[in-house]
Amino acid sequence: MSLDLQNSEYINLNDDQQNQYSSNCLTQTFNCLSLNCGRAISCMSLPFFCCAPIIVIPQGYQGILTRFGVFREILKPGRYSYNICVDSILKVSMKTQNIHIDTLKVMTKDNLSTTIDAVCFFNIKDTYKAIFNVENVYDAIKDLSKCTLRTVVGENCLDQLFSNRSQINNRITELVRNRSQEWGVNNIVLEIKDVSIPSELQRIMAKTAESKKEAESKIIVAEGEKKANEIMLQAAEALKNKPEAMELIWFNTLKNISTEKSNTIIVPSSIIQKFQQITN
Repeated sequence: MSLDLQNSEYINLNDDQQNQYSSNCLTQTFNCLSLNCGRAISCMSLPFFCCAPIIVIPQGYQGILTRFGVFREILKPGRYSYNICVDSILKVSMKTQNIHIDTLKVMTKDNLSTTIDAVCFFNIKDTYKAIFNVENVYDAIKDLSKCTLRTVVGENCLDQLFSNRSQINNRITELVRNRSQEWGVNNIVLEIKDVSIPSELQRIMAKTAESKKEAESKIIVAEGEKKANEIMLQAAEALKNKPEAMELIWFNTLKNISTEKSNTIIVPSSIIQKFQQITN
């Protein structure tokens, strides 16, 4: 009776509905046969552990179990047996990984060409998003890091690229994190390893730095001489009305000169007479 009822319902369907009904029946039949066939293979291979469909997920990894291409569950580290005909398991590393960013030639804000090497560190936090929300999470992070690096470096001058590298790294890292939130990654850190400039530009920068240092040294010497002259003028004003003090300074200078035995010193008699008067 039920069979006649199903046949009558089938006859009442139009052509498209009949085709869809037949397709669903075939799909269910195929899935059922594949599932039972996989279970049979698993049972037959159970005595032979070397041939059994067993997978080991090591520590630091997670597994993605899919059946007929549809997500089933996330597997933690351990050993699992699965239906070889209908199931597939993909290992995903949860460790911190690094991606080397290919050498980039970037133009800075002041129209100077630079060559930049960088590296990106990250780890996968959500296995489901890393597999099903993006085609290839590693290539996506690498390409996103390259584009962001070009953009941020182009917003800064060459001097800022050398002096404010930590701020530039933080800016790039922030942008990459914001744009990759739906990829299941976490703890993204992007660091600029090296900044290279052409040899001609290096020579120009070296000359510029040398000229600045020379100018600074001349300014320092001039300021020192100015202060020394001011101090000497103040001392001269203080000693102008004290000839005895000037004579004592002269004798102190004479004492310092006399330490050199190779020098012959001639002292005027008037100076000696004044010294005698002072001592008396």
